[in-house]
Amino acid sequence: MQDRGFLTTLRTAIAGMIVLQLMPWTLHNIGIIGSGSLVGQLYELAKAKYPKANILIYAHNKVKAASIGDLVCDSAEDLVAKCDVVFTTTSSVDPIIYAIVKHKSKAIIGLGSDDEHKSEISPHLFSEADMVIVDSKLQAAKFGDVAMALKEGIIIQDALMELGAVLKPGASGNTKTIIADFSGIGAQEVAMAEFLLSRL
Repeated sequence: MQDRGFLTTLRTAIAGMIVLQLMPWTLHNIGIIGSGSLVGQLYELAKAKYPKANILIYAHNKVKAASIGDLVCDSAEDLVAKCDVVFTTTSSVDPIIYAIVKHKSKAIIGLGSDDEHKSEISPHLFSEADMVIVDSKLQAAKFGDVAMALKEGIIIQDALMELGAVLKPGASGNTKTIIADFSGIGAQEVAMAEFLLSRL
């Protein structure tokens, strides 16, 4: 179990991938912003799950981005415009995504803003979302982009939906914009440990 963070990174990637099962539209272009180990995990999972989809990457370090995948975008804006779903995996303290095209199916899955200082998604975008998904309402109220949107009064806590609660019904066909903002919860670590121990 001395995995040097590998399992935590993997369960984070899996949590993000689970959101894709909720989407009522076909995925053609999947975007990933960042260049760390989580990007590599997401890239491999997305390639295996959606072999017909294009997987685009954007990172400040284009050499690292190109070492992960062949389709590298010149900017975050370019990637967001081209993709049906966008994963953010950075430790940025300032929003990376400021705008999305209205009336076009889009999902943004934030996996990097896991404390009170980090930010990847501009708070005002939450007012445009048909569905806002978090891993824990209580935790989302304290950390990440959702917490900032709540503090600014852009959304209310009752509007948040926990991932476990929406997995069974999924998203309705009228859903156009989904934002998921995860900071990671202990239950994910326990599930991963239980899975490994069951294989020993």
